[in-house]
Amino acid sequence: MSAPRGVPLSDADGRIISRAVKELQTALNRLSYEVQLLQHGIDTRQLELFRELTPSVFIAAAGNRTMVGSGKPNPTGGGIQFCYDFVVDTVLDLQEQGAQVRGVVTRRMLLMSRRG
Repeated sequence: MSAPRGVPLSDADGRIISRAVKELQTALNRLSYEVQLLQHGIDTRQLELFRELTPSVFIAAAGNRTMVGSGKPNPTGGGIQFCYDFVVDTVLDLQEQGAQVRGVVTRRMLLMSRRG
């Protein structure tokens, strides 16, 4: 005996389910990323503030760096000090744990520390 078949879905229902599955996958990826950060002792709230204060930096294959502003005003002295402290504390904590320093977060932190 074969397994029972469900009611066929309309195209609209299929698109709704497909979109929901993609959103679920995105949420799971974000959660997995956050858990990895927490495992290394990185405060995700401080990381989010760091991201808000710093521009995105893209490095081309040729090694050229391009900064893309966030559309927000430049950080104040307190914001700059927060970013500097966050970078130094995080890198020292990672080194103390013996963790490999890699990934987008680390590249952004290291680039920020070089500008300071």
